[in-house]
Formats: sequence, C-alpha cells, structure tokens
Amino acid sequence: MSDQYRRLVESSPDGILVGRHGRLVLANAAALRLCGVDTAEQILGTGIVDLFMPETRDTVRAFLDRVRPDGERERIDARIARSATEATDVEISAAALEDGTVQLTLRDVTARRRAEDSLRESEERLALAVAGSREGVWDMNLETGDVVYSQRWKQMLGYDED
Repeated sequence: MSDQYRRLVESSPDGILVGRHGRLVLANAAALRLCGVDTAEQILGTGIVDLFMPETRDTVRAFLDRVRPDGERERIDARIARSATEATDVEISAAALEDGTVQLTLRDVTARRRAEDSLRESEERLALAVAGSREGVWDMNLETGDVVYSQRWKQMLGYDED
C-alpha cells in the first residue's frame, strides 16, 4: 500500500477494515477504537463477521455475501463488539475487489440512534398527551402549506376521519 493511501486510511474519522477471503488484514486507528483494542495485531486474522455482536452476525454475513465489485452500494446497521458485553452501533458500507478483498467502512451511529430513540419517545409522549386531553389540534407546515388535523379536531367540527 502506498504511503499516501496508508495516511489517508489512517486519518479517516470512520473505521476502515480490509478483509481478504473473510479474514481481517488491515484496520485503521478509528476501527481499532470501535473494536475496543489498542493494536491491529489483536484483531488481524480474525474472521470479519466475528468482530460483530452475535445478534447481528447473520446480517453482516448476508451483507458481505451480497457485496460485489460492480454491485450496487448499500449500507446496513450492525453492532460491533467492543468486549464480550459492550457494543457500538455502526453503519457499514462496503466495496469489493475481484480477488476476494473487501473494504468495510464503519461509522459510529450510537449518538444518532440515541437521539432518534429520544425523539421517538418524545413524539409518543406528545401523542399520548394530545389524545388524553381530548383537545382538537392541527399543525401547518409554513414552508409547504401542508396541514395535519387530529381526529378529535375533525370530530369537534363534525367531520368524518377522511
């Protein structure tokens, strides 16, 4: 690997793993942090799928089976094992070469998942509060002009749901 390419891979904020025939042959510093190890030697030679939590290994295995040099690019979510009990949520994309080499790019999405979960919980609480208040509400998107009316708002004005 050229020095320029190696520096580019090492400086990536995303984890980069390179595998050949299912075994890990290279991991950049960000990937080592995601895996919870100090040196690449601790994980080189490991089966790529074995780096992930048992509950997502089948998903990762199926994803790797679909990766082709000229194939469509896709992304999947998985949980990479930091230890036997700790994991990090990652989004994985991959590129393959014809010689059986595959490059995985791992992006830590733990904070994003937490924010999505928090937003979902907040929306559920708001929906329960509105439903429990028996008040009719409506919401208008000022940019698009789209309006959403609650079922109770429609009932209060004598309209059917549709």
